Amino acid sequence: MSMTEPRSSSHTTSAKTSKPDLGQIGLIVLVVLAVLASIVMLISGSAAALKIALIAGGYSGEYTVSLSSQEGLMKFLSDSPYEIYPVLLRRDHWTVLGLEGDPEIDKGDFSFVHPVAGRKVRFDFAYITIHGTPGEDGHLTGYLDML
Repeated sequence: MSMTEPRSSSHTTSAKTSKPDLGQIGLIVLVVLAVLASIVMLISGSAAALKIALIAGGYSGEYTVSLSSQEGLMKFLSDSPYEIYPVLLRRDHWTVLGLEGDPEIDKGDFSFVHPVAGRKVRFDFAYITIHGTPGEDGHLTGYLDML
């Protein structure tokens, strides 16, 4: 190699970032839920479908990004064996979307009364898709941990 030839490097870095693939994220979520479901069913001895809250919304400028994440996961999980409930968090109220009247979440135990069945629904798991407050700052996780 002469002194005027630039050295080549086999390692290059790129500042380019790519968007996460929602299909891959959804698959990871589904695998984690399947493992957790198996654990819960073994412990409880129940074969009932797990009730999962996909929580979106929040109190920041990331509100619409969160809704988009929730929508993508709802589509991906639509054929799953779980009861998936989209939950929307706003400052003034928390609701379950897609059911008659968008039932209000009881913040005392993070449950709701199903408008058709008339029974109280308690979630087995919650998946937080909130980008910003109160999702990324840990407030919502802390609240759910206290239940």
